[in-house]
Amino acid sequence: MSQSLFQCYMHLVFSTKKRRPFFQARDFRKTVLRYLHGSCSQLGNTPLIVEGYVEHAHILVRMGKKMTAPELVGEIKESSSKWIKDLGLDHFYWQPRIWGI
Repeated sequence: MSQSLFQCYMHLVFSTKKRRPFFQARDFRKTVLRYLHGSCSQLGNTPLIVEGYVEHAHILVRMGKKMTAPELVGEIKESSSKWIKDLGLDHFYWQPRIWGI
């Protein structure tokens, strides 16, 4: 019996609300990007590239089988927002935006 293989890659872009430059400090930006990488991994996905700049982050992720794309985005946004606010940035928010194909 033959086996089929399906792989889904997603390019996620998270921008800060009103494009505020919350990640100007390079060390802080790297810390946030490491958190996003770990968050993807813990949710059963494979982050391939996680990069960003002062007001946004890009994640190239190979989707796992456990959750849908909207669930992944929601979990990452929720957990990272809470974590960043716990670090002292009380006014931090990701820009709510959904792009489709």
